[in-house]
Amino acid sequence: MEASKAQATKKVTEKNTKQDIWTAYNELIEQIEDKPIEPRRAKVRDELIGKIEEQRKEIVRAVELIGGKATESLIDLVSVRDEVAAEKKQMLASYAEQKQ
Repeated sequence: MEASKAQATKKVTEKNTKQDIWTAYNELIEQIEDKPIEPRRAKVRDELIGKIEEQRKEIVRAVELIGGKATESLIDLVSVRDEVAAEKKQMLASYAEQKQ
């Protein structure tokens, strides 16, 4: 149990992977669900769970946005690579013609 407590107290940063974030999220949910709750604290618990869920959704949106931008950048790079290859081929052909 001590190992899981130590693991649950680690902080999530922007350098964590998506899997690390999901693991931390699931650990927090488990901690919250495992503890008995007094009736007056149920509202606070529900608010916290709501905030955690909102943050999870925000993280998912951010990861999807970053993935989309990375895909766009990759497409742009492939396009530039193809253009450079075509230009190189054209220059080599022109050089070969001039050499003759």
